[in-house]
Amino acid sequence: MVLDADALNLLAHDQNLQTQISQRQAPTLITPHAAEAARLLGTDTQAVCQQRINTAQTLATQLNSHVVLKGAAASAPRPTGPWYINTSATPAWPAPALAMSWRDDRRILGEGLNARDALLLGVYLHGAAADELAAQGTGPIGLTASEVIDAARRLLNQWVYSV
Repeated sequence: MVLDADALNLLAHDQNLQTQISQRQAPTLITPHAAEAARLLGTDTQAVCQQRINTAQTLATQLNSHVVLKGAAASAPRPTGPWYINTSATPAWPAPALAMSWRDDRRILGEGLNARDALLLGVYLHGAAADELAAQGTGPIGLTASEVIDAARRLLNQWVYSV
């Protein structure tokens, strides 16, 4: 299950939902930006931004979920697992690698990857797509999510089908 946007807002305001998510046996992926993470933890955005890795790890533990904290990429794939920092993405696009829409997450998960690998691939792929667009002169200022999604599809096809 992939949770983003309003699903995270609902989760932040419902302790019963949080308990249900934390008890799931199947993988759960959440992709909050700083404000959503702050709501989930009952803190403020500044605190989240100052402690990005700790925030991602806390969310992973509390919700027993894979976490992508959008922005300067901090990711904690499991509560007890390692955390990762994404190295792709132009700085002018604040969350290209981390702004995975639910459609993209499901598509990558649908390719048969486990949740951790799908999360890491999705994060890196979106950042690499934004980097490629910026290098070609599309952006980095004004780069849109739909441009990144199209570029990500092209890039993934190049990676998979190049010999």
